[in-house]
Amino acid sequence: KSTMAQCQKAANALATEWVNSNNFLSQLNESNKDYYVTQLKNMGVDNAEAVVKNALAQVEQNEALQTEYATAAKSHNFRFLSKNASVLPAATIARSMAAEPLLRIS
Repeated sequence: KSTMAQCQKAANALATEWVNSNNFLSQLNESNKDYYVTQLKNMGVDNAEAVVKNALAQVEQNEALQTEYATAAKSHNFRFLSKNASVLPAATIARSMAAEPLLRIS
């Protein structure tokens, strides 16, 4: 039998996976973050602010890395890329968009 805590953990993981797999936060930016917080709260996510704050930080980090990578690509000089930007393929960017911390639903 599952305990209530185990069921809650599974529900949280399922909600997190749903948000991540459906690109729910893909249009997140500074000007619409309140919208996303509201939507997540309406879905029962208790830690909506933390989820949006972390996802927004990831978006900003990814944009900075993409800019660094694009600049290096234009100049054909990849020697000076930061360690993070040198391994920037799209899959890396997509994985880092995962909503963390884990969503907590009520």
